[in-house]
Amino acid sequence: MASVTIKSFMKVLDIPKSGKRGNTVWQRNRYGQYGYPAFIPYNPRTPAQVAVRGTFGAVSARWRELTEEQRILWGQVARTKKLTWPYSVPTQPSPSFHHSVQSFL
Repeated sequence: MASVTIKSFMKVLDIPKSGKRGNTVWQRNRYGQYGYPAFIPYNPRTPAQVAVRGTFGAVSARWRELTEEQRILWGQVARTKKLTWPYSVPTQPSPSFHHSVQSFL
């Protein structure tokens, strides 16, 4: 038998609020304010997921260790490259960081 989960969002006319209050999370968008029951996201911590997060953390740590001159060089190289990640947005603020992550991975 299949189980069905229904998420109930309620649009509210009330004093503007955002964030978590009790067991309800409040947000606003262009259609108005709404609330929904708070939940804890599922995080399975599989070995593959832990490995990817560890690698990304190590690469980020290497970036933080660079001098300003090294970051400038990465930026110059990055401007000559096209980002190849599937969800890359051309207006992201630091293409040099993204290029260094691609190079280190």
